[in-house]
Amino acid sequence: MKAVRQAKFVVTRGIADARYAHWSDVTLSISDWEARHYWPLIAPRSAIRWVPFFLADQYVPPPASDVKEHLCVCLTSTTPNPVIAASARAFVDAVGQLPSTTPWRFVMTGEPSVYKVPATSRVEPVGVLASPSEILARSRALAVLSSRGYGFKTKLLEAVMAQNFILLPPRLYRRLPRVLHPYCVQVDLARPGSFAAGLEACLREFPAGDPNGDLKGIAYEALDWFFSQCDGGVQGSVRRRAGRSDGRPIS
Repeated sequence: MKAVRQAKFVVTRGIADARYAHWSDVTLSISDWEARHYWPLIAPRSAIRWVPFFLADQYVPPPASDVKEHLCVCLTSTTPNPVIAASARAFVDAVGQLPSTTPWRFVMTGEPSVYKVPATSRVEPVGVLASPSEILARSRALAVLSSRGYGFKTKLLEAVMAQNFILLPPRLYRRLPRVLHPYCVQVDLARPGSFAAGLEACLREFPAGDPNGDLKGIAYEALDWFFSQCDGGVQGSVRRRAGRSDGRPIS
């Protein structure tokens, strides 16, 4: 029954997306992967632009600590979520397979019981935090070990801006914006030793760069393109549709 419900959701969502794409002049996607692979299936490629998420100045994490600890973090949420649950369980499993002499400390935010994560002395629950900034300032790595979910996860950018490497599966790596790839370490949990090798890779010097600034530039460029269309086709379309009562979107 679960598979049937999921299939029904996919079909229903796909039909709705196709309908909205047909009604719209421009499709703006916050996901680079979806802009390149999903939306072109149902909308003209020339009408698709990627408008990525970026952190506003007031949300950029404070500078990272001068001394980074051998600390790997798994962030959860106060709201139950199957994607986060899968990542949390994979994190506990991966840590459990490491040698006991591994010189790393592993912590998980939130309440593990919400995600039915097995208790283990090797992963320290730190409860619900007002903000992850303080722990990310000290940690070296954020582990997101589930391939589920297609959206661009904002916590990844927050972690990178706090100079954390991201440990993640290859499938998720391929769906992330390319500007984040230098800060990512791919982990194949089906391959023994991959997680340990990933942790070792996180000990290298953190790459220089400003991924938040890069993403902001991409977003502004896409919005500049969008508003330039308003001088012609889109603006004319907006005028033609003014006063409609059928609820159809303008763009």
